[in-house]
Amino acid sequence: MPQKRGTATDNLLNIIQVIQLGQKTGCLLVERGEKTALEEGEIVFVSGQIVEAYTNDLIGQRALDWLKTWKLCRFLFVPTSLSSRPMRTQNTETAIQVMNQSQLSRLHLHLFLLIDGQRDVVELARLVSKKPEEVQKLLMDLETIGIIRQVGA
Repeated sequence: MPQKRGTATDNLLNIIQVIQLGQKTGCLLVERGEKTALEEGEIVFVSGQIVEAYTNDLIGQRALDWLKTWKLCRFLFVPTSLSSRPMRTQNTETAIQVMNQSQLSRLHLHLFLLIDGQRDVVELARLVSKKPEEVQKLLMDLETIGIIRQVGA
């Protein structure tokens, strides 16, 4: 998240709880401090459930536990939808190179190859025999590395 952007809060845990209660799907981008003291974090939600969390130095539950202690910070929630229709932003050859560099799984590759801009998350989940929530998480990974973008229904 660009520095000094987003909305300020004095208690990040309240924001996390609102997203959970609203059963939202998307990424919560957070930051606090400035310059060399800047800390950043990200929490990925699918239907209100936290599926991933990151900070500068931590991953998973440890990152989430740390983020829950944050008081004064800035946040930006970027929603996504299970009815979104992902589209490729890179050709297959380039995307495979980027996925390999990012050490993504074969399931990521399989999912990427099924993305055509017409299928929604639910249909993609059926095709890869996974829950829509799991596929949404995989799509967020692909979007993070810049090889797809999600388009609302």
